[in-house]
Amino acid sequence: MNMDAKPAVSVLLCVYNGGPCLAYTLDSILNQSYTHFEFVIVNDGSTDGSQQLLESYAAEDKRIKLINKPNTGLIDSLNIGLQACSNDIVFRHDAEDVSHPDRLRLQLDFLLTNPHVSCVASRTFFVDEKYGIIGFSPLLPIKNLDETVDANQTKIIHGSVAFRKSAVLQVGGYPRVLHAEDYALWRLMRASGMHLHMLPMPLYGYMKVPRGITFSNSFTQLKAVYEVAKEKYTDADIHKSICRINLRNRMLYQFDRAWETPVDVSFLYKLSWTFYFRLLSLYQSLLVMRYARFAKALQPGHQQHTEVKLSTF
Repeated sequence: MNMDAKPAVSVLLCVYNGGPCLAYTLDSILNQSYTHFEFVIVNDGSTDGSQQLLESYAAEDKRIKLINKPNTGLIDSLNIGLQACSNDIVFRHDAEDVSHPDRLRLQLDFLLTNPHVSCVASRTFFVDEKYGIIGFSPLLPIKNLDETVDANQTKIIHGSVAFRKSAVLQVGGYPRVLHAEDYALWRLMRASGMHLHMLPMPLYGYMKVPRGITFSNSFTQLKAVYEVAKEKYTDADIHKSICRINLRNRMLYQFDRAWETPVDVSFLYKLSWTFYFRLLSLYQSLLVMRYARFAKALQPGHQQHTEVKLSTF
């Protein structure tokens, strides 16, 4: 399909104190192989110089639609930005993260050829603050993302998705579920009979570093996920989940123990999950090797048009 014949799309980025990595995030979108898009950026009252950087980019590239607003939080920013998107197909992106240069083209192609799908995600590399590859998600390929979401498994990296704006607005936009607004949205879409899909190739780099709500208040975040899933739980269930997260972060992503949330679980429980994650780390290494060409395209100085094709997967 000729690029000129394809519809324009929107990319939605919400920023609060984007830090030194923000410029690379912006470049990874502006240098996409598919260029027929608007770039909606919501600056949520940043105080670190992000607004000045965003304004300088907006002055240079007319595809950028910058919205500066007071700091009212991510959920407000997402819904304000969504309303500002002029096109029905909307790509999400998070500050600090990076997209493969063919991401927009590939996910758009999939949505155009699969009109029954309302949201398409991609597999994801986890990167450190220098964009070195430290992990891969999900490790096991997902044959049916609908069934995965229905089973209360949170396998979708929010910034990796492209969805139909009309579908998201049909379920009321992003729900006000603090720390789990994206997961709550996927659940609402599924409850309305909408279909989700995950592409097998890693088209997104998610900066996974030990900071933010995941580490400062993991108990609250996990509680929100349980409540969205409407599952019964106890504090002990959350402690076990935190234990698994601690072990996963240490063994798969090389995080230091100093960042771990301390929990009281049995020795045998820790031992069994330690063995599991050691095996999984070996499998992850093989996946990173398999998709090395995708990883290279996410590195600073290597972003280029690589003509990846959906038909090869």
